[in-house]
Amino acid sequence: MLKRKLILSYSSQIFINILQVGVTIIVARIAGASVLGTIAFATSYVSMFMVIFDLGQGVAHIKLISEGKDEAACIGTFARIQIVLAAVFTLVVAAFIFVQKNIFDKPFESNVHETVIYITLVTITINNLYTVARTTFNGKTQQAKADIPDLIKNFVYQILRLTVVLIGLKAVAISISNLAATLLVLPIILYFFRDYKIGKFDKVLFKQYVLISAPIIVLNVAEIFSNYIDKVLLQYLTNSEEVGYYVAGLSIGGFILMIGNSLGTLLFPMFSKKIIENDYDSINGIIFKYERFIVLFLLPITVSVSVLSDLIVKIVLGHKYINTIPVLAVATITSLVYAYFMVYGNFITGKGKFKNIALFYIIKLAALVLFIYILVSPGMYNLRGYGLSLSMFLATFILGFCFVIYIFLKDKKVTIFPNRILMIATVIYFIIFMYFYPSNNEILFKILYVVILLSVYYTAGYFSGLIKNKDFKEFIDVFNFTKMKGYINSEIK
Repeated sequence: MLKRKLILSYSSQIFINILQVGVTIIVARIAGASVLGTIAFATSYVSMFMVIFDLGQGVAHIKLISEGKDEAACIGTFARIQIVLAAVFTLVVAAFIFVQKNIFDKPFESNVHETVIYITLVTITINNLYTVARTTFNGKTQQAKADIPDLIKNFVYQILRLTVVLIGLKAVAISISNLAATLLVLPIILYFFRDYKIGKFDKVLFKQYVLISAPIIVLNVAEIFSNYIDKVLLQYLTNSEEVGYYVAGLSIGGFILMIGNSLGTLLFPMFSKKIIENDYDSINGIIFKYERFIVLFLLPITVSVSVLSDLIVKIVLGHKYINTIPVLAVATITSLVYAYFMVYGNFITGKGKFKNIALFYIIKLAALVLFIYILVSPGMYNLRGYGLSLSMFLATFILGFCFVIYIFLKDKKVTIFPNRILMIATVIYFIIFMYFYPSNNEILFKILYVVILLSVYYTAGYFSGLIKNKDFKEFIDVFNFTKMKGYINSEIK
């Protein structure tokens, strides 16, 4: 069932990511990099204030639900917390914009930027009110109920986004499309949530929410700023067009990042439960299977996309997006590093060590700002989007290193890098693979080179015993739609 839940979460996101990449390509070609940059900046600008909305109460809700606390009381308390924070969030963002423009005299690049920010503020506020249902589903590990509304919302948004761009509209219309898609999924969420009771506000439970959330607040601040500060700083250090080049690379290469996000949502309540039961055999089994999947299947795909980034960008986006090539090459590797290490981060979170996780994200944020200053600032290396992608890679690797060192020092029951021999062999193989990558411009030759190297990798791994028949069978089972249909029906009926 764990595999089916993870597959559902990841496969639904793969579908949306493929659709999103396709639509982004069309938007990039028709509307231009500046429109992409405007939307990305507005989203990141508003999302940085999510530190007000997300004070750790979502993690607390998942933990309390997964531990079997009074469900109706938890939902009632959590819902009231979210409503109050939504009001505070909206007021603070509006006030900050007023202060920025009228007191600090720092207007936005254009009126369009400001308009898109206001529309995005409404969209994000509504979407975060949906977390009352979504977080409850996550606490119950009901992945279908959690994923289907987001799947539908994102599908509708991409269709609307494509439509408005094709008829000649730009950033404002795209942001309105996102708002419309967000509102359209409300009936679906209410339908899935129909069997849950919303109880009264519980003061005792509220104190538990506060106690669990308190150490997570710093974590959320550091994590949210780490996720969004890159595009905001790039906007202020350069312009919307440069942000567009950067976002285009992230959009194409971000499919690996999805598995890290899916993993965090799914494994946190599972790790929390297994730790309470002191079931380290199951915990190590989860880490072993997940890491093996990363090394055997995601790493080869990631390296292939990274080394073919020049072809992908030129064919998909065109020669005017040449600045996106190094961003895509580095962003895919960064996403893989994030996905690989997040299983250890989620174990630490599941154990309730939020203060330690918060410290690690602060270290990541500090490293990210430092690297951005060195690599992106006009007075330093001035590498723009490429420097920003390198900064994200280095900061993400430091974060993962912190996770591993903590577990190594504090919890000897957890097996770190259980597939270390396979991992080392794979990394060495693909480093050699990337080193000898042909530098000529023959497209077919480069593609053939990648195909041959992947074929040699799986063939050599199979005959050496590092890759087993079971690995291929489990990968093929990912596409067993009959089992997936049965799982979804069992959950939402």
